[in-house]
Amino acid sequence: MKPFNLDTSYTAYSNYEVFLLIKGILSKKFNEFETSYIRLLSISHLMLYITNDSLLNSTIRLLKECDLLNSEKDFEKPLYNILSNVIYNEQDCTRIRAFTYSSMFEYELKIKAHKGLYIKNLPKLDLSVNSRNFKNNINEIDKLLKKESINYVANEVTGKLENIKQKEEFKKLIESMDNVDYQNDTKFFKKDIKHLKILKDNILSNENGIEKNIKHHFYCQIGALFAQGFIFMESKNNYMYKNKSFTDITALTKYIQNDVLQNKKSVRQYIQNTINGNGIKNFYKSKIMMGKIINYCNENNLKVTHTFQDKFNKINDLYNI
Repeated sequence: MKPFNLDTSYTAYSNYEVFLLIKGILSKKFNEFETSYIRLLSISHLMLYITNDSLLNSTIRLLKECDLLNSEKDFEKPLYNILSNVIYNEQDCTRIRAFTYSSMFEYELKIKAHKGLYIKNLPKLDLSVNSRNFKNNINEIDKLLKKESINYVANEVTGKLENIKQKEEFKKLIESMDNVDYQNDTKFFKKDIKHLKILKDNILSNENGIEKNIKHHFYCQIGALFAQGFIFMESKNNYMYKNKSFTDITALTKYIQNDVLQNKKSVRQYIQNTINGNGIKNFYKSKIMMGKIINYCNENNLKVTHTFQDKFNKINDLYNI
C-alpha cells in the first residue's frame, strides 16, 4: 500500500459513514468463502478511515470474536513504543492503531486464503514508521502469494491432467485473467498470462491433438542428478557436479547439458530454479515433478539420497493434510 499519512490519507469517510458501511457488510450472510473474503477485506480497508477510538475498539472486539487478529501480541510492544512518542496527539494515536490493526487483519486474511500453499520464507508482516508516515509490506506479500498461487495451479493442479486437458485448463485460466484485466482496465496479470502461455505452448502434443506417449519427461534426467546428490551448491559461487566445481550456474548448466546428458534441450531453468529455491521449475516445490523423478530413478536403478526422499516426503505430506 502507499504510505499512510496521519494527516492526508484516508479522510474521505466520516466515522459515522464507516460505521454504517461496516454494519451493512456484516448484515449480509457469508454463504461463500470468496464473498466473505472480499467483505472482510473491505472491513480491513474501512478501518483506515477510523478516527474515533470507541468505533475502532468495537471493530477490533468484533474481529477478535471471529477468531481474527491473532498476531496482536507480535505488535503490542512496537505499537506501545510508537504511541508513547510525545509528537502524537490522541487522534494520531487512534489512527496509528487503526493502521496497525488494519494491516494485521489484511495480512491474516491473505495468509488464510492461501493456506493450501507451501511457501518457503514467507515474509512476516512488517510495519515501519517515519514521523507521520507509516508503511507495511502487504504489497510485497501480495506479489509472492500471487506468484506461488500460479505455480501451485501449474504444478499441482493442472499438472495432474493429461496433456490435452492441461492445455484446456491453461487456456481457461489465461482467458479468466485476461478478462479481469480487460474489465478493470489494468495489467495486473500481464506477466502471469505471458508465463502461462509459455507453459501451455510447451505441453507436448501431436498434430492431431492426441497426447504423445512419452514414458518420462526430459526433466526426470535432470532431476535424477539432484536425487542422487550429484548437483549441489557447496558455498556461494561454488556449484558442484560430483567432485567437479563451477564458479557460476551458467558454467554448471553447460557442463550438464553438453557433457553429462549430451542433449540439446535446455537444462538451465530447472537447475537454476532448484538451486536458488524458487521459480516454476524448482523440483523441490513440486510434488508432481519430484514423484516422477523418484519413479524414474527406481525404474533405472538409480539410488535416491535420503535428503531428496525426505524433501519429497515433506511436500507429499503437506498436500495430503
